[in-house]
Amino acid sequence: MPETVVLDALGPRPLGAYFKALGVLRVVAEQRDRDARLWFEDGAAVVRSELDGEALVAFLHDAYRPSPILSPWNADGGIGPDGSPTNELAELLARADPRLAEFAEAARAAGEVRRRFGPQPKDEEKTAMLVALRSELPDAALAWLDAAWAVRTRERGVAREPNRLLGSGGNDGRLDFSRLFARALTFALPEGGGPRRGRRPPADLSRAWLRAALWRDGGGEGTALVPDRMTGGLFLPGSTGGANATVGAEAEPLGNPWDVVLMLEGVLLWGAVAVRHLRPTARPHAAFPFTFPPSPGGPGVSDDDLDNAAEVWVPVWSRPAGLPEVRQLLREGRAEWRGRPAGGAVEAALAARSLGVQRGLNAFERYGLQVRNGRSLLAVALGRFPVRDDPDVRLFAPLDRWRRQLEEAERSRAGATVRTWRRRVEDALLAYLAAGGRAHLLRFVATLAEAEWAFARSAPALARLAERGEAAPPPLPLLPAAILARLDDGSAAFSLAAALAGQTLVAGARGEIPSRAWWEPVARQGEAWRWRDDHPDGPLPDGDAAFAYLARSFARTLRTAQEERSAEPRAQGAEETREVETGQEGERRVPRRRQPPGLRARYAAALGEAVAFVHDPQVARDTLRWLRLSLLFEPLVPQPRPSSGWNDAAVALAVAAARAPAGLAAEKEGEGAPRPLAPSPEVVELLAGGGGPSVANALQTATLRLALGGVGVDLGARTATWRLEGDAARRLAAVTAVPVRTADLRRALGRLAAPKDEDTS
Repeated sequence: MPETVVLDALGPRPLGAYFKALGVLRVVAEQRDRDARLWFEDGAAVVRSELDGEALVAFLHDAYRPSPILSPWNADGGIGPDGSPTNELAELLARADPRLAEFAEAARAAGEVRRRFGPQPKDEEKTAMLVALRSELPDAALAWLDAAWAVRTRERGVAREPNRLLGSGGNDGRLDFSRLFARALTFALPEGGGPRRGRRPPADLSRAWLRAALWRDGGGEGTALVPDRMTGGLFLPGSTGGANATVGAEAEPLGNPWDVVLMLEGVLLWGAVAVRHLRPTARPHAAFPFTFPPSPGGPGVSDDDLDNAAEVWVPVWSRPAGLPEVRQLLREGRAEWRGRPAGGAVEAALAARSLGVQRGLNAFERYGLQVRNGRSLLAVALGRFPVRDDPDVRLFAPLDRWRRQLEEAERSRAGATVRTWRRRVEDALLAYLAAGGRAHLLRFVATLAEAEWAFARSAPALARLAERGEAAPPPLPLLPAAILARLDDGSAAFSLAAALAGQTLVAGARGEIPSRAWWEPVARQGEAWRWRDDHPDGPLPDGDAAFAYLARSFARTLRTAQEERSAEPRAQGAEETREVETGQEGERRVPRRRQPPGLRARYAAALGEAVAFVHDPQVARDTLRWLRLSLLFEPLVPQPRPSSGWNDAAVALAVAAARAPAGLAAEKEGEGAPRPLAPSPEVVELLAGGGGPSVANALQTATLRLALGGVGVDLGARTATWRLEGDAARRLAAVTAVPVRTADLRRALGRLAAPKDEDTS
């Protein structure tokens, strides 16, 4: 009958506890019960096998056969230049313990290879030594070699690559893991003892240490004492000692030998055999399972250490899995984003959220291997990322190229600003991918907008860098509108911003100019965007200065449309492009007329929302914040808001005259018909004056233009609403840039029409 044992000292955190769980599974499955299963539940490891808790302790304590973990390529790896064991390894192998027979055989084979390559092999000699070891060591000893090194055959010979999880080749600074393993075994195996210490703890302490390594409460016996100078290295940060590790200046390393033994038995599964299964990639860290280059995003990452560290993402699952399944998962080491192996923390998180790993996993625990004292590393937990199918995550694919360009710019002359914003963007994206939800998505999009505006303010310098062929962060690509739709809060400000951002100017030969190019120093170049240094006003400013900017920029846009319309008669009949038409007689080219110049809007706000923009400063400021975000997206058509009864003659007149939307005036034919309405930049320019007289003059001009276009308005109606001053006047000028529903404008202007019995001729 299978027994289920909860081992609460094993689990996803810290990293050493995770590898202890793998070690227990590996040892039990290979040496006792091949049907053993492992999974994680409530932060603890659960093992199902023929062993209950007491039987598991008895097996590990009395029958476990240690795996050969040997590093003859290291000077302090336990094998001397003459090929003989040294230090703790020599003391361990001096025991007459049949469980060490396989270990001793591997040590002899390693010693023979070590002796042939001299005292300190380096460079090509070390690579040749690794190749020889790969050929001559017993199979049982190859697991550690594969965990420490990836040896690859390339066009120019053989290359070696260390597993960053194990430092620079099975050692963390001055700590050699093979020597640490031998030292831990001298304490953990039943004879007890300790190398060159002269102290022999009682043999029954080994069983107490084992219980403490498996259960937090020591299996009911309390926390067992542990020998000094025993450390779990980077895997168990609490055991490393050093500065600030205790009360006082410095602490001695203090660890449990069974922690070390089980942990390193589990690390043997983290081998470079995955190299043979992964697709080719320029990222060298992809040689080992779920190991990636370091990313500046997320907590606990030191910018100064990014070149010396790596990240390890360990998979967590909640259904029973046997050793063959776990081994296959790690051999594949697959976390794919958009059909390729993930190349960093962000792509690993995207892969997790988009089901790039389809092996029944629940989450990944992210660890950063951070440089601490000298060259030593420390595994720092950087968060958990759930594995679930999230279709929204695929919407971020357009950012891939931009993120890579941002990374390239960070390494070039673009400066510290780029590094700062790259980190902030990745922080926000990783927070969203870890937790999901609208709040984290909004924070991420807001961070993108802030980064875009920070770069836009440096657009001239960035444009010059790009012209010289140097790396510079380009403008953001337009993201799918579906992301922005997730943020729609139903407010008037969101609706106004969507209307502002969804406009384009059809400008003849120049094609369509999106509103993003009106308010940012950018220009479209094919499907991409580039910085321009000749923008007349630069990017949209912060604060209330943005209202005057919007009015000024919109008036200039209207002037451009006016110029294009004036030139249109001369271009009648001209072919802007030619299309291919397919019929029964084959293909033939036919002309396609250019679109008539003018404004195009994907979405129109309600008049009541435009009135709120003018009279409610908070709505206006919120609109500007949403506008910064909306300009980064493809045009969005949000859910239409109901028309409000809140009308204002000044707003209706200003917007109607400035924009002259189609369908505002009833169509009339024949002699005496009014001339077609045309947008009026003059009205916007007068409104931008900001004072009461300017507003009154602007609205009188608007009334006359509307009347000439067939929209009858009583010139003396509601004149009190025309006396706007200060900020309200500037907001009235800015609101003319907002497309407003024509039906709302018609209704509002109808209320201002002169009485029917009054002669208005």
